[in-house]
Amino acid sequence: MNLGFTSYAFAWAIGIPGFEQPRTPMDLFAFLRRCASLKARVAQVADNLLPHPNTIDAGWAREVGREAASLGLSLEIGARGLTPATLDSFLKLMPEFGSKMLRFVIDGPGHHPSLDVVKEWIRHEEPRLQAGDLTLAIENHDRFRARELASFLDQVDSPRVGLCLDTANSLGAGEGIDTVLEHLARHTINLHLKDVQIARFPHMLGFTVKGCPAGLGVVDFGQVFETVDSTGRCSSALVELWPEPGPDTHETVMREARWADQSLTFFRTHHTKYLT
Repeated sequence: MNLGFTSYAFAWAIGIPGFEQPRTPMDLFAFLRRCASLKARVAQVADNLLPHPNTIDAGWAREVGREAASLGLSLEIGARGLTPATLDSFLKLMPEFGSKMLRFVIDGPGHHPSLDVVKEWIRHEEPRLQAGDLTLAIENHDRFRARELASFLDQVDSPRVGLCLDTANSLGAGEGIDTVLEHLARHTINLHLKDVQIARFPHMLGFTVKGCPAGLGVVDFGQVFETVDSTGRCSSALVELWPEPGPDTHETVMREARWADQSLTFFRTHHTKYLT
């Protein structure tokens, strides 16, 4: 598996809507340069850096692809809010970006389609995926349980469609990594590597879940890599981070950068068997 970052590893540096913005927000090209400076192999540019596909100029997409290639990065695209129109638009843009992988979060603001509907949308585009040698990865997110996603992907039944397995997202659906791996490892073609710490409140009535650098939380990455690698389908493993905001945005961005460095060092030190 090729090791890299998604742009959600630098969400605070890019800027999160509704929160204080960084003095100099990280743009797409700065994200690529940051990935290259850390000697990452893959950069997944997600929806926090990409504009709506209808506004993306093909020439600009080619410029992004050329920059990634010049930095020695394999470029992947990430999107949110799957509809026939958005899927069509991104599939048209992928050759311009030089990307073979499209990661999609199904839900978007006010948009929560059923898996049956999404299945038909994807089946309609499956010939284009085949013809373009493209791969679509559906991310496990809060709304769907692992068993539902496994059944959905079984029904889609395409070597061009699989799962982007995020190691923490399914906590939002009440499921831990053991359950996610049991049902979804065989479908995983893209990994989001995210660690979390879970602790009781001081009053003991409930838990907090918060992000941390990889290796300092509850996720057993050895189990994740061993299980996913055994299927031979997963091509990239990408660091994501959930840092809490600090006293000011500058401090938060600095913490985020430290976590990115720490996480990359952890994976390169402890999991070289599975990563390049």
